[in-house]
Amino acid sequence: MGARNSSTHCPLNWTATTATGYTLDASGSGTVQFLATGNMRSGSGGATGLILQCSNTGANTLAQVINDQGGVASLTKNDAGTWVLTGVPGFSYTIQYSTNADGPRTTLTNLTAGTSGHFDFEDPTKPAPPTRFYRSTYP
Repeated sequence: MGARNSSTHCPLNWTATTATGYTLDASGSGTVQFLATGNMRSGSGGATGLILQCSNTGANTLAQVINDQGGVASLTKNDAGTWVLTGVPGFSYTIQYSTNADGPRTTLTNLTAGTSGHFDFEDPTKPAPPTRFYRSTYP
């Protein structure tokens, strides 16, 4: 975003479909934190996506729930930087991966979100595969 760390509690929403998705870019030297809670609403009714990209390794944070109201909502992470996603405190999440966006998916691990809703995940596969698609699910 810029040379300094920044944060906002304003919720993010989108209302149209786009083949390429909407991008949150945190490629400045400072981190960015989107700290609003609740659902990130997609009123589009069709397939759309959210792209997270960044080059800095600070705790760039997206706290809202990414949902698919009426269409498929995808999440893509680009670049080598770090994004922190939050979950519901105490919920158990299954982390799955695939070598392509359409699956099939394999379970990699199960994690429980702490009291803040955060949990850390790093793929333990060494050497790191050139491309992997991840998703988290909960019951």
